[in-house]
Amino acid sequence: LKKYEIGDERLRKWLETTDFYFAPANPSTNLAGCNPGGLVEHLINVGTYMLKQNEMLPEALKIPKKNIVTVALLHDFGKINLFKINSNDYFRKQGKLYEYNNDITSMQIGERSLYYLQDLVTLSADEFQTILFYGKNDDKQAEYFGNIMVSMLRNAIKMSEYVMKNTTGSI
Repeated sequence: LKKYEIGDERLRKWLETTDFYFAPANPSTNLAGCNPGGLVEHLINVGTYMLKQNEMLPEALKIPKKNIVTVALLHDFGKINLFKINSNDYFRKQGKLYEYNNDITSMQIGERSLYYLQDLVTLSADEFQTILFYGKNDDKQAEYFGNIMVSMLRNAIKMSEYVMKNTTGSI
């Protein structure tokens, strides 16, 4: 975040008040990143894959690196404080290591990410749209009017999940 000047000291201080550094990416072992730190690992992987996709674009269509890194690192901030350790041994034995935190207001991940970030980071319209739209696969507006970063992010997420699920984790 500091290297690419994403947010400022307020964002970094806020992260220290959350479970960000130890948060899982997903609640169950059948999903990628169901481990402490899984979220950070996933975000780094997504950034790497988005940057690689950007390299393949014609020069005139390339996205500035800062925009890509911003979207990649912030898109799943809605998962911060979303999961808590499952105290039910029966479910834990089934691989549901975490359960949803019902003490927070229900939102989609992209919406919660933007909610958390609203006073901490200034996003461009394309960055905002990408974070809002990336998980809305059945939304025609997202499909037809989303910018190229929406597709890049979706592809990078799939790649990250596959790699994390089928290897030891990070690339």
